[in-house]
Amino acid sequence: ITEKPDGLLKLVRDVNSPWLGINFDSGNFHSDDPYAELEQIAPYAINAQVKVVIKRGDPKSAKSEPSDLKRLAKILRDVGYRGYVVLE
Repeated sequence: ITEKPDGLLKLVRDVNSPWLGINFDSGNFHSDDPYAELEQIAPYAINAQVKVVIKRGDPKSAKSEPSDLKRLAKILRDVGYRGYVVLE
C-alpha cells in the first residue's frame, strides 16, 4: 500500500480524518519519476523525511543519485507544508 502513491492516497481519502496523514519520505518511491509521486502525496504530509540520495526504477537494481534537495523543498513549500523535515 505504501509503494505507490495511489494506495496511500486512497487510504487517506477514504478515512478522511484530520488525524491521518502521510509520511513524506523521499526514499519510498522508486519509479522513473519519484519526484512526481512525491508531489502527489505532499498535500497530505504530516511529517517529512528527506533522504540525501534517491533511487529511480527497481529498488533492487536502481543506482542511487543525489537528491534534488531544492526540488524536494519546493514540493513541500508549494503545498504549504509547515512541519518538521528530517534529513537522512
